[in-house]
Amino acid sequence: MNYTLLLIVICSVVYILELIWGQFVYYVVFDPSHALNMPWQFITSLFAHGSFMHLFINMYVLFFFGIKLERWIGGLNFLKVFFISGIVGNIVHLIYSNILGYPILSLGASGAVCGILGVLAVLEPNMTIMIFPIPIPIKLKTAVGLFAIFEIICIVFSILPFIGHDAHLGGLFTGLLLGKMFEKKYGIQHYIHGN
Repeated sequence: MNYTLLLIVICSVVYILELIWGQFVYYVVFDPSHALNMPWQFITSLFAHGSFMHLFINMYVLFFFGIKLERWIGGLNFLKVFFISGIVGNIVHLIYSNILGYPILSLGASGAVCGILGVLAVLEPNMTIMIFPIPIPIKLKTAVGLFAIFEIICIVFSILPFIGHDAHLGGLFTGLLLGKMFEKKYGIQHYIHGN
């Protein structure tokens, strides 16, 4: 089974349900003020998205990088990366919301997707990617580093405050840690000789 495609289908179905039944999002979005009363939101929020563009970007990145990582480390390990990174992203968001003193709703697979990028940045740091709309090849490790710096700047200076930069960073650094755990068994040489 291709778990990447399954996750994309689930996220798409959840988004359709959000459009059909507006109140549905209340039960699946991550609300820090209800985190203990509605703990399932740590997981369900990973499948909900605030707009079609939000869904499209996450699913686009998930498709291209998720399929590669799933083929590399196996389906079950891939799912562990997705869910652990996403849940840790929500935990970081919960902590950050408490520091700010008011709850900020959070939804989307971004933290989980960032975790996938983090793992790949460890396993194949020199992978060349293109970042739209810049038509310049860039190494994945460089892209991930620049992304982390951008997210930190956004948090410090409250840039694009409606975006979950904290959850992105939580997912990304979780992915980097998981990548280090996978590195010995699933390093680049394993991928080259095993595929």
